[in-house]
Amino acid sequence: MSFSKGGSLQEMGVRSGDQIVIPRKSFTGADLNLFLNISQIALTLVLLYTTATK
Repeated sequence: MSFSKGGSLQEMGVRSGDQIVIPRKSFTGADLNLFLNISQIALTLVLLYTTATK
C-alpha cells in the first residue's frame, strides 16, 4: 500500500513514534549551492596566494 495508491498511514501500519524516511533526490539545488560556495572559496584562496607571492 502506498500514497500513490490512495493508502493512509493507518492502513500502512504507521503508528505514533514511527519514523518515516523519504529518499532525497540525488542532486538538489542546495547541493549545487554548496558546491559553488566551496569553489568560490577555493578560487579566492588561490588568487590571494598568487597575488601575495608576486
